[in-house]
Amino acid sequence: MKDSILNVLDDGMAAVMYSLDLSAAFDMLRKDTFVKNLAGKIPANLLNVISDFLSERNFFVNVGESISDTFLLDRGCPQGSVLGPVLFNLYVGEVYQKLPQLVKFIAYADDSYVICSCDSIESAKKAD
Repeated sequence: MKDSILNVLDDGMAAVMYSLDLSAAFDMLRKDTFVKNLAGKIPANLLNVISDFLSERNFFVNVGESISDTFLLDRGCPQGSVLGPVLFNLYVGEVYQKLPQLVKFIAYADDSYVICSCDSIESAKKAD
């Protein structure tokens, strides 16, 4: 992030940065949509592994001596795993690729920053 801002400033332009906080970001991944978007872009056997990783996950709540019923999770990406942030970045990656050239998106899982370069801070304030 720091290097991106410094590169903009070195080019004699102004930089405006937005920090995005995606609440419950990992919970929004929808397996069916994700697998459909990846089909044809990665080998089928890898796609099957990802699909299996995101399938048939259950949860329950344990408080003291009490345990809830078990519920099926129909969306989301496991948190706390090494693969979770990678899958989340792949899931939202297509959005990042459609940004204008003067916009740089830096993300690791749900920690995201948008850096816009422009002629001046005043022109950034007037931009739509």
